[in-house]
Amino acid sequence: MKLVEYMPPYLKNVIEFNKIFDAEDVEIESMRYLIDKILKEVIVKTATSYGLKKYETIYNITKKEETIEARRMTILLKMDNKVPYTLKSLCLKLNVLCGKNFNVEIEGYRIKITTHLQDVGRVKELESLLNYMVPCNMVIESNNDISIEIKQNSKLASNVMLYSIIEITC
Repeated sequence: MKLVEYMPPYLKNVIEFNKIFDAEDVEIESMRYLIDKILKEVIVKTATSYGLKKYETIYNITKKEETIEARRMTILLKMDNKVPYTLKSLCLKLNVLCGKNFNVEIEGYRIKITTHLQDVGRVKELESLLNYMVPCNMVIESNNDISIEIKQNSKLASNVMLYSIIEITC
C-alpha cells in the first residue's frame, strides 16, 4: 500500500507530497521486509543461520551441524526436553528426528532401534539422544542403513559404572 493513497484527493496531485511519499514508501517496504525476516527467525522451522545461531547459544549447543535442517533438528530436540523419559517420549523424539521411518523393539534390558537416516548429522544426533534418554542399565542396539559405527563403552549413573553399547551399522 502506497502512502499517497492515504492522502485526501485534493492533495494527491501536489508534486512535493508525491516525491516525499515515494521516498518514504521505499523505507517502509524495507522495514516490512526486515520485520518479516525477524518473525521468520523466531520460529525454528523457518529460521536461517542468524536465528539458529541465537537458539544454539540459548541451548548451549557447541557442535554445529553442517546443514540448516540438521541444526533445526538439534534445536527442536533440545527444546522438547521433558522428564520423565518414557518409551512414548523416546518414540516422539525419534519421530521428530527420523520421521516415521524407524522401528523400536524392547527385549528385557535391550532396546533395538532400526532407522534409515541418510544425514551423518542426524546419526550423531541419534547417538546423543539415545545416550541422554535411555537408562544406563539398558543395552542399546541401533541399526542404520548407512555405514557408520559408533561405540560407547561406559556411562556413569549414581556413582556406579555401567556399560552400554551403541552400534550403528549397515
